[in-house]
Amino acid sequence: MFSQYADQHQIHFQHGLVSNPWTTNVYCTDPSGLNSSAPTTTGATIGWTAGGLETDWTYEYGPMGFTPEQELVSTTSITANLTGLTPGTDYCFYVQANCGSTPDSSSLWIGPDCFSTLVACAAPTNLGAINITNSAANLLWQAGGTETTWNVEWGFPGFNAGAGEEEGSVTGTSSKSYYATGMNPSNSYEFYVQADCGGSGTSAWTGPYSFNTLLTNDIPCDAIELGVNGIVSTYSNIGAQNDGEAAVIPGNGACDDNMSWCGYDVINQPFGLNLKQLHQEVHL
Repeated sequence: MFSQYADQHQIHFQHGLVSNPWTTNVYCTDPSGLNSSAPTTTGATIGWTAGGLETDWTYEYGPMGFTPEQELVSTTSITANLTGLTPGTDYCFYVQANCGSTPDSSSLWIGPDCFSTLVACAAPTNLGAINITNSAANLLWQAGGTETTWNVEWGFPGFNAGAGEEEGSVTGTSSKSYYATGMNPSNSYEFYVQADCGGSGTSAWTGPYSFNTLLTNDIPCDAIELGVNGIVSTYSNIGAQNDGEAAVIPGNGACDDNMSWCGYDVINQPFGLNLKQLHQEVHL
């Protein structure tokens, strides 16, 4: 039978009732302590600990899940600097000790030990919008890394950033906010932000962040607050001006308690409003 003790094999030959053992050393012990350090966008340093007195090793590396024994690299050092890697990618490596020149004089392959390269241009984070009006909004974000320049696109919901489908954009802004104007009142919008890292390229687009522009009234200043649920107020709209918006025509027929106008079929004569509060929302 065969049994292994530390770095030795003990072999027994049994004939009749007599056992004759002797001991041989393990020829090539496996390396250990695989590690990686100092990752960059396109490289990293890998290392390991010798298993015995060997001074020669073979290693191989590739993207996580790669097929081993494809591109082997020999070295006499217990560290290696990997270069030419893809940014933002997971890599793994294996190591084998070489204790002689024959095929059976090497250790087992040990590994994998894995690491990730850094992202070349990190995407912005924490998008937001403040100071929203009926035609503009202040668009905000935070840097994803050390970049100082960004591209911004905004448009109607569902548009694809970077595809020329935006309603407005700015390229190369150096501020982590941008006051976007020229929007339509009472509309839904989305915006995306992309980091520009110069020689390291651009990041993926972050977003969308959604917001709504405010409703435009005929004369928003000096507006009159109307009561609901039975409170009666009488006012006149004589002399009101329509500022380019489509006139709201009262519907014919009976009143709807939820959403319709009551009374007359034209807007240039008196009409009544029945306001009712439903689930904390006011319907006209």
